[in-house]
Amino acid sequence: MRSIVIITLALILCSVSSSSQYSHNTINGKFYMGFGTSVSSFLGGEFGKVYALRLNYSPDYYDSYNSYNYSSYDGYDSYFMYSPIQLDVNAGYMLNEKLSVEMESSFIWHLRGRPEPEFVTGTEDGTDYIDKYDNSTLFAIPLVVNAKFYPAGRKETPFYIKAGAGFQYVSESSERVREYYTFDEYYYNYYSGTSVLSTYSKKSWLPGFKVGAGVSYNLLEDLSAFTEIEYSYFKNYPRGGDSPLALDKARYTGLLALNTKIYFNF
Repeated sequence: MRSIVIITLALILCSVSSSSQYSHNTINGKFYMGFGTSVSSFLGGEFGKVYALRLNYSPDYYDSYNSYNYSSYDGYDSYFMYSPIQLDVNAGYMLNEKLSVEMESSFIWHLRGRPEPEFVTGTEDGTDYIDKYDNSTLFAIPLVVNAKFYPAGRKETPFYIKAGAGFQYVSESSERVREYYTFDEYYYNYYSGTSVLSTYSKKSWLPGFKVGAGVSYNLLEDLSAFTEIEYSYFKNYPRGGDSPLALDKARYTGLLALNTKIYFNF
């Protein structure tokens, strides 16, 4: 009889414990905040041409242009760095097992854009030079409100789709530079210096949307993560002219990103 009572009490305690754990996950799991990073690239149009994914940080991508035989010895050849660099943050609320709403933002830096150089060559005080557009950089902050939908419910499958709308802040700059070269007995021109002829910069707020799909998974009790692929599109209003800036030429910015975020439930 005593053993039966003990077993009964143990079952009751297990039941209460399980019920408390389920309540904890249901209530405390509604809000979440997270951060992560993305591998991304601008695609299509002028932004896709100038600010696509680049793995080589060296500025030598315009060397040996057409028949010019110029060598750069400015010390940048050994650097290796990819752009764009993207850091992501988000905060959301789980409405139910199938639907969440979240605010999402990113900090995107492209440190080495590739504008159309529009080369002009000449001689100044006996020194050869090349004029070109270069040193293009971009900084963008998209601010988007998303709806995230789990077709079968998050308890049945981790797969979800998402869509949202918002704005993107974009700051872009570029320069017109003159690079000087000296001539030696081996019939090669070597880089000897640079001067900045003019600078261009522009800041804009662009409206747009974002779509994506991914999977979520648990790491610890209150720590989860999701991996997703997403595409964002923001409408631009170019002004044209002879500016080298993508903001003055492109009709839109399109960014494809593969990201992973870790988030905390509370």
